[in-house]
Amino acid sequence: MKLGTTWGALLAVSMALPVLAQDDELEEVVVTGSYVARPADRPQPITILDAVSIENEQRLTVGEIFRDLNVTQGNFNGMNAAGENASTPAAAVNLRGLGPRATLTLLNGRRQTIDGHELSSWVDVNSLAPAIMVERIEVLTDGASALYGSDAVAGVVNMITRNDFEGMEFDYSGSHVDRAGAYSTSFGALFGAQGERSSIVFGLGYTDRPEVEAEDLFSLERLQSRPPVFQSNPPTLYPAPGMASVPDPLCEDPRIGGPEVGGVIAGNGNICGYRLAMDRTIASQATRTTGLGIATHDFGGGISGQLELGFSTTGTSRILNSIPFARAFPTLPILQTGHPGLAHEIANGNLADVPHRVRFRIRKPNDPYIARETQESHHWRLASSLDGSFNDTWDWQASGTLSRNRMFLTNRDYLRDRVMAAIAGYGGPPELCGPGSGGASGYGPDATPGTGDDGEIDPDCMWYNPLANSYLASPGDPHYNDPAVKDYIYISQEAGGVATLRTLEFLVTGNPADWVGLAFGAQQRDQDFNIDFDPIYEAGGYAWRNQIRPDFNGDIEAQAIFAEAVFFPTDDLEIQLATRSEQYDNDLGAVVPKLGLLWTPADNLYFRATVGSSYRIAGPSELFGINIAGAPQFNSLSPDGVESGVIVGTVQRGSLDLDPEEADVFTLGFTWDATDSLTLDVNYWAIDFTNLIESENAAVVLRNDLQDGMIDDRDRIKIPATVTNPCFEATGDPNIWIECGDMSANDILGFEVSFVNQAFLNTDGVDVGVDYRFDVGANNLGLRLDMTQTLTYELPAGASIIDGVGSLNVTNNGAPVAGTKASLRLNWARGNHFAQLTARHTSALDDDLQHPSSTEFDYNILDVVYRYSTEVRGNPLNLNIGVVNIADTEAPTHGDQISTYEGQVYDARGRIVRIGATMGFGQ
Repeated sequence: MKLGTTWGALLAVSMALPVLAQDDELEEVVVTGSYVARPADRPQPITILDAVSIENEQRLTVGEIFRDLNVTQGNFNGMNAAGENASTPAAAVNLRGLGPRATLTLLNGRRQTIDGHELSSWVDVNSLAPAIMVERIEVLTDGASALYGSDAVAGVVNMITRNDFEGMEFDYSGSHVDRAGAYSTSFGALFGAQGERSSIVFGLGYTDRPEVEAEDLFSLERLQSRPPVFQSNPPTLYPAPGMASVPDPLCEDPRIGGPEVGGVIAGNGNICGYRLAMDRTIASQATRTTGLGIATHDFGGGISGQLELGFSTTGTSRILNSIPFARAFPTLPILQTGHPGLAHEIANGNLADVPHRVRFRIRKPNDPYIARETQESHHWRLASSLDGSFNDTWDWQASGTLSRNRMFLTNRDYLRDRVMAAIAGYGGPPELCGPGSGGASGYGPDATPGTGDDGEIDPDCMWYNPLANSYLASPGDPHYNDPAVKDYIYISQEAGGVATLRTLEFLVTGNPADWVGLAFGAQQRDQDFNIDFDPIYEAGGYAWRNQIRPDFNGDIEAQAIFAEAVFFPTDDLEIQLATRSEQYDNDLGAVVPKLGLLWTPADNLYFRATVGSSYRIAGPSELFGINIAGAPQFNSLSPDGVESGVIVGTVQRGSLDLDPEEADVFTLGFTWDATDSLTLDVNYWAIDFTNLIESENAAVVLRNDLQDGMIDDRDRIKIPATVTNPCFEATGDPNIWIECGDMSANDILGFEVSFVNQAFLNTDGVDVGVDYRFDVGANNLGLRLDMTQTLTYELPAGASIIDGVGSLNVTNNGAPVAGTKASLRLNWARGNHFAQLTARHTSALDDDLQHPSSTEFDYNILDVVYRYSTEVRGNPLNLNIGVVNIADTEAPTHGDQISTYEGQVYDARGRIVRIGATMGFGQ
């Protein structure tokens, strides 16, 4: 940590503090970012979204609200689409574009477990509490590890619930996506009872969102702008060595989709391509049920207790383009001339009368065997606390939480061995179609008469035909795919994960004098994480991701002590000092300080500054995970010119030696209440995030190891032990090498990489808020501007350092970062009526890959909401109607995204009309 300067400042301030008392008694509150109560009229660097503000946003989920917030960049909002974050439906907050794990998410001031997905390490903000039960969300835009520990690098999001509610309240809302005709519904119910010594509040929420597909939202022209890929169906075929590849004869036949969904790839007339953007989920089908109950009781003697019990169940379903069977040329299946699909094309004069290798995916648009992925995520949470007093000066609190997430993922995939068997005419259960028979041809696996494996036709054996003529065939045709053979090669792929968090905390707070407030405490956390793959996954038996994937598990234990002091040396000065020491079970840890100043030179003017350090420890995948990652392309030429090529799997293993990531955080700002109606907020922030954890890149590992012409790094580059001279000579092409030993590219079995601390990200910017309220007769009007201007976003990109402001940052590890994000809200209220018009602005984002189909423009949308408040027999009733994206502005085209847009920034659904009603009883 860069602690020298910071600790010096803390020491100097603490030694210079005068001991002076405050004369005025003000209401005191505790806000996110401090354990010490302070006067309620002192502004803090906190954005507060109250229940009314949240309702006025007209968004279906909390994740969607944070996507549009000016202080966030590149959020995961839970759409679970390829344009956003296909790995998990969990929504996460990404303050300042530092990554979702750099923002600490709390519920009522306490931690919640992370999502149980193998690649996730963040809290799902959509599953914390029912929307009807949320009183406000506090967003601290300042590093806070000195108070809260790991993850509070960019700030803290704290969701606060309605714990003192009495009566009943019911809520309904419906959202209609104009382009898709999809209608989402949401219901909420809240019950509360307050007694002299006890109270209980319970909330329940349910949301049902239908699936929205690409064709529902985008024009055919836009979807076709995404170039086709060569692993397709119709497939590409490779005749005998030395002969050029050829597309399936039906590659562009309109009966199976034609050029609209694929066709011959432009510039390469020998490859049949498929447009993955077609027939694709943009917003997954999702249902979510969330409940939270909070009970409080006064035991007497100054001791009170609180118990929280919450749950959430989320189910999602989306189309998942099936993956290609293989892409490494030596392992492509071979269709013998006796294969009925190939024989059909040979007989029609469309293909040469030779065996053909085939590159394909088992899918075409509207195929009844379309791949679909479903996920279930089950959260539950128990939190309890006891509060009491030692005396009139000192209070204490003991609290604990237990939270757990279980995730289940199911996907229809196909088995490599069974596909290979069925292509050879041995499709069917082994107990029926024995390998010792003649198979479906009667001539053995080579389907060629006159060879040693000839036998009799086995009626229980079936062919699988990967060629497009199978789609035009009828039952009884030799080249028709019987549904039974598809049932044989397809299987449900399953994975499950469990993440469990236990916390214990003891806190003491007090005001030993009028000029100081103190807090100190201790915390213990234990995060368990477990991933369980199905046996076929573990054996590497699926067609594409064929790496062996063993189950993995582990836990992260942390013990911390922390302290905070808030001094009020004069009526116009507040000084906050905080520090935290956190140690982990792998003998690593961090000690971080924080200094905050708030100066009020006039009753209407506040200056504030903070300086400190924050940190983030490695997540479960980085510490002990076993995952798969991308692999490099590597081709070699033998001395006689024969080419070998391989793109094999990469296993990514965690490392227990990773240090915490570190950040120095600085903020400086002011609040000026210029008049009773006008307030101006300006805040400058800077974050130097260093020692970042990133995965080793297999391509870089291979390239660096080959600098001396030999493959020496056998720990990370897996080659057979029989290879004794892995020698290669460089060519002008960095992906092609000339063999000079006893090894070819085909001998590379795979790569095994880990994680290292070697990246950085430095960013700074300015937040501006202007709030102006005034009356015109009986009309109450308000104008609110919230804007963030990101000035720099520096991070490594290969061997250079780039500034990623205004870039999609596809070529580096950064988030998409708009230079300017702003919203301007105009409010009108009169009597029972309220309306708000919101203009949102996101400045243009460059495609750093410079894809020709990408579009770059400022994204501006208008939202409007109208609410009518009345009473029915003395019970409050609110009715509202709103329109999101009035002009139905389409998101810019991102040519590198399969879904053609950047879902971490934009909502592709376009115009959404929303209606809602809230009714209360006994309030």
